[in-house]
Amino acid sequence: MFPIRDNIPSETFPFVNYGIIISCVLVFLMQLSDESREGTLTERFAMVPARLTRPSQPVVIRERGRTGWLEFERVRELARPDFPVWLTTLTCIFLHGELVASDRKHVVSVHLR
Repeated sequence: MFPIRDNIPSETFPFVNYGIIISCVLVFLMQLSDESREGTLTERFAMVPARLTRPSQPVVIRERGRTGWLEFERVRELARPDFPVWLTTLTCIFLHGELVASDRKHVVSVHLR
């Protein structure tokens, strides 16, 4: 059961809570508006364990998918962040998945070179 209200009135306004909520909503809207296929916002700001353990090696993405009867495979390097890699442990907190879960048409796997 979740508490709905409290008998003890608060004396301060929850600025930090509302700030976190607003920043999460703004980042989600930015993710929705990110139309680029290469180097997306999610790729740059997500925490990828391979980046943290081996920062000097490039991280490669192999995408496989199907469009109708045509199958495809694409291999490309993951976009690097413009800031120190360890900061992705903080920036990944604000990233979101999809608004509505849907089945993916492709499988993405990450490989090290």
